[in-house]
Amino acid sequence: MRKIISLLLLLPLGFTAQTLPYMDTSFNGYGRVNLSIWNNNYIGCTAVQPDKKVLIGGSTHMNDPITKSSPLIARYNENGTPDPTFGINGLLYDVNGPGGSISDIKILSDGKMIIAGAWGYSAFIGRLLPDGTFDNSFGTQGKTNVSSITVRKIEILQDGSIVGFAISDWSAKLIKMNSDGQIDTTFGVAGESAINIGFTKIIGNAMTRQPDGKIIVGGAAVSNSSYPETNQLFLARYHSNGTKDTSFGNNGLLLYSQDAREVRDIAFTASGKILVLGEKPYASTTSIGPTSMFYLLQFNIDGTLDTMFNNTGSVPFGYNYYSSIKIDSQNKIYVSGSNFTYNNYYHFKRIMRLNEDGSFDTTFGTNGRYDTTSRVYPSEYKSLNTMSFAPDGKMVVAGHANLPNFTMFALRLGISQVNLSVSDVSADVENISVYPNPTQDYFLVKSKDDVLTLELTNNLGQNIFKSEKTTKLEVYSIPAGNYFLKVKTAKEEKTFKVIKK
Repeated sequence: MRKIISLLLLLPLGFTAQTLPYMDTSFNGYGRVNLSIWNNNYIGCTAVQPDKKVLIGGSTHMNDPITKSSPLIARYNENGTPDPTFGINGLLYDVNGPGGSISDIKILSDGKMIIAGAWGYSAFIGRLLPDGTFDNSFGTQGKTNVSSITVRKIEILQDGSIVGFAISDWSAKLIKMNSDGQIDTTFGVAGESAINIGFTKIIGNAMTRQPDGKIIVGGAAVSNSSYPETNQLFLARYHSNGTKDTSFGNNGLLLYSQDAREVRDIAFTASGKILVLGEKPYASTTSIGPTSMFYLLQFNIDGTLDTMFNNTGSVPFGYNYYSSIKIDSQNKIYVSGSNFTYNNYYHFKRIMRLNEDGSFDTTFGTNGRYDTTSRVYPSEYKSLNTMSFAPDGKMVVAGHANLPNFTMFALRLGISQVNLSVSDVSADVENISVYPNPTQDYFLVKSKDDVLTLELTNNLGQNIFKSEKTTKLEVYSIPAGNYFLKVKTAKEEKTFKVIKK
């Protein structure tokens, strides 16, 4: 059965002329692009470049629609047309390869891209040039292979090194390589750190990076693979050298089974909390529809449940399927996936927005929920799998369906987000300016005098980054939110309010 990869573009935050969310008709004329290539397409990730070009990654089945897949990346211009300067007519894929998929994309400040997933029979991390060709100065001909089934997630550290979360059958590990793709042998054991949590079987799904460089991974600890309802949700935290952080949970490990029993996604908030999208499998009362309930959980920095979040530490979402969470610069929480109604067999593509305290944001959609409705057959599956913020406050949401009558929508999100321009932060400072602001990747400082230090702190006054004798601060690896950038020059010291998207 053919699937259609679907891409949604959401309008800039801060525009109040229409009900939120609404379609951005400047994107491909009606707010969506449908990418139907060969058979069995699957969407895995999205990213938006500083020039507002949109990247989507996943897989497509080409020569053999059953057993062989090809990694796939597509790039679109800001107006939704395929970008002919990337790959072949906007597409990068492996025509003759035996399989693979792209699961994560990170855009670097020089326009290059770090990609991860599986290429052929090997899990890998690679680097692309802006035109979509592999960068031969990275690894071996642009790729570094990893002894796993796939690399599910990647994070870029402040020094440019790369941490990957690699998974195999019932096991997972962290790997680290230098910015040139060579394995960092000082990390863990020979560049790898196995996720050992006392269970012979684990499922690894998600990873995020704290501002201090620590890595949090999550998934499910499996007691009996035939009964997923007996799983336990796990989170584990590691230092940047690959050792377990014993200050987190119980000796570096958190096991949880009160609500959810498997981590689907993780995000780190600007206030220092750990936000988790969790799943709890159930035996379905019908053969149609999802067999799991989903929850949004919030934990404190030490791994204890934050009971101030929605008064219980948990927000239940019911029988549905959700796969992605994002946090914007105003600390609004977005959850994407699908919502299922048993009585009429309706399947909705859904986006939800919640406030920082776990309550639904009633200014968004209907009581914080937006459903794109359509009557479908029981065998159909539709979901919004992944989200990315654009530099100008727009959002890209991507998903897929297994039948060709899937309709894509572009939605406007977030009227509360503040778009702080360069003039806003530099009007009262004659000698120093900071740009771009807001940003997704980096801040640049322009000064008439030599810059001595750049220091970035969050709203709690906690130090995030400090750099000396540089005018560029990379921030692509930190959570979205409001921060303060203190610039010290040879003659003065000024602090700017800045926004990371």
